[in-house]
Amino acid sequence: MNCETATDLLLEAELSELEGVGDTALARHVAECTRCAEVAQRIVATERALAATLDSVQSRRSDETVRRDAATARASRRWRSRARVLIPLALAAGIGALVLLDPDGGPPPVVHVPVAFDAAAQRLRVDIPQGQNAVLYETDNPDVIVVWFY
Repeated sequence: MNCETATDLLLEAELSELEGVGDTALARHVAECTRCAEVAQRIVATERALAATLDSVQSRRSDETVRRDAATARASRRWRSRARVLIPLALAAGIGALVLLDPDGGPPPVVHVPVAFDAAAQRLRVDIPQGQNAVLYETDNPDVIVVWFY
């Protein structure tokens, strides 16, 4: 693990990882790298100071609730940071699969839908031929017709 990756993970890590304890890549890196260890020590000190402050302040919420909420927020931050990477990768993989697994190997066929304006009724008329992959949705507004090609 390098310092850049470790820096991204430090704010989401458990306190034991920040102290260099454990068998995770981050814990090993913090134990070996003095620069990241200093940052981790500052985070641990801040977390402990925050916990001490929360312990001393009388609140309507119990300390356990505050700690549980903090752990939930930490887990949420961890998920968001992973999602920033995983969602684009999943989308790229899906698009790649669609392109590679296309049985025809070419672009999808173009659907020709005849459209005519009925001057007597002052409405746009759309006729979708049978067997075509399209749906016509008429809205409450007579001037709006939605044609969905799928």
